[in-house]
Amino acid sequence: MSRVKALIVLCLTILLVAVSCIMAGEEYKEDFSRTLPLKAGDRFALENVNGGVTISAWDRDEVEIKAVKTTRRRREELDKVEIRVDEGNGRISVKAIWPKFPRRANVSVAFTVRVPEGVHLDGVGTVNGGVEITGRYGRIEAGTTNGSVVLEDAAGELTADTTNGSIRVSRFAGPIEAETTNGNIRLEDVTFEGGVSAGTTNGSITLAIA
Repeated sequence: MSRVKALIVLCLTILLVAVSCIMAGEEYKEDFSRTLPLKAGDRFALENVNGGVTISAWDRDEVEIKAVKTTRRRREELDKVEIRVDEGNGRISVKAIWPKFPRRANVSVAFTVRVPEGVHLDGVGTVNGGVEITGRYGRIEAGTTNGSVVLEDAAGELTADTTNGSIRVSRFAGPIEAETTNGNIRLEDVTFEGGVSAGTTNGSITLAIA
């Protein structure tokens, strides 16, 4: 291969690598962390828009709220999304707030939360993302629009719903209400305490008894 051809190949290779890096974009992240007092019987709520939610229970009288904001655009995008925490009267609510139209924010927020056993999950959900819950609670209200709801090794009084996604409940003790529009429902190793109600429009319902 002549030196000219070799130089052309080298230039094209560098150009392709540069284009690939530009298309991939650099990822920027920002961590959020807060710990507040909370005890069994109190209420906790969380409202997200773009990103998943994971909740577990522990033996402390406090809630640990962690979140990661992520964007593939400019770092300044992260500042457009606010995480607001309100507390009072035995209730803590967390909300991720995106700017209203026409201001947009290409940001996702992933929440990981630990709450005391026996807390009421007084509405935990997102719009684009999944919800995963483990642990023993009072009431459990969990939902999403585009994503799945999963509960494993959990207990409480469950109401779960999604529109485009599945619902899976396994090793669960307590009454269950589960509803989806486009997706399957699978109940596995549940106790039937207080009854079970499950419904879907486009999907299947499976009951697996261990």
